[in-house]
Amino acid sequence: MDVYIEYVIIDNFVLTYCICALSHRLIRTRGRFWRDALAAVVGTAVAVLYPFIGNVYVTLAVKIALCAVMTLICYPPKRFLRGATSILLATFLFGGVTFCIGYIRYGDVQRALTLPATGLPLGAVVGAGLVVLYLFRRLATKRHKIADCVDFTGRMDIAYNGFRVTCTAFLDSGNRVCDTVTGLPVVVLGMRVGMKLLTDEQLSQVMLGKPVAGGRFETFRTAAGQGKILLVKPQKITLYVMDKENILDNVMLGLSFSRFHDAEEYDAILSPTVLQT
Repeated sequence: MDVYIEYVIIDNFVLTYCICALSHRLIRTRGRFWRDALAAVVGTAVAVLYPFIGNVYVTLAVKIALCAVMTLICYPPKRFLRGATSILLATFLFGGVTFCIGYIRYGDVQRALTLPATGLPLGAVVGAGLVVLYLFRRLATKRHKIADCVDFTGRMDIAYNGFRVTCTAFLDSGNRVCDTVTGLPVVVLGMRVGMKLLTDEQLSQVMLGKPVAGGRFETFRTAAGQGKILLVKPQKITLYVMDKENILDNVMLGLSFSRFHDAEEYDAILSPTVLQT
């Protein structure tokens, strides 16, 4: 069986670079291309020597040392432990991918673990690595976004129009929506919960583009997107953060009839200025 060393080098370089790039996303650090590329060069150079090492214990020691060196290249010393852990996790992930490709090629576990995936187009392994990097970076981003929402969410009770609803509120640092008339900050409430604060007659009236008594429409751009928001004065809004009760006075309630992008995580968007009123 002929094995072209240049194919092995290219495959190892791309996969090692993907490992370094993904490791940054796993622990939410910003990597530098040249550092990840340098670590990939070192990792590829050592990987080429593996077939010439006959002792399994020596191979294990070399891999441990390589992980430490790559971590020092990609991360500052204060992040060594987290960096090494994330690189190992990413390595296990891409190791599973290469095993799957090898198993598809040979149909045998032993050969998939020990032989390179020859006979495949050059871009097969490289393409698979890039696809996995893209998918897991998206997954990590989504996971971190949900975690951020958990860190900045709280339960909120709203009383208006004789109705009372309980929902989850998200503190959005980029939300600076204020009422252009009163200057008060606005709590933006999503469609799913906002509809519960209106009678059927009022809801029909709003759907026809007519504001309810004491309210008015204004156009704002928030995390929910751009659209009309029905501004009303709530009777009472209570926000619970870490089991602490906060009465939000001097705020306006904005009923948005557009879905939030992350409606499954929260129902209302708070501005930081709300907590200062």
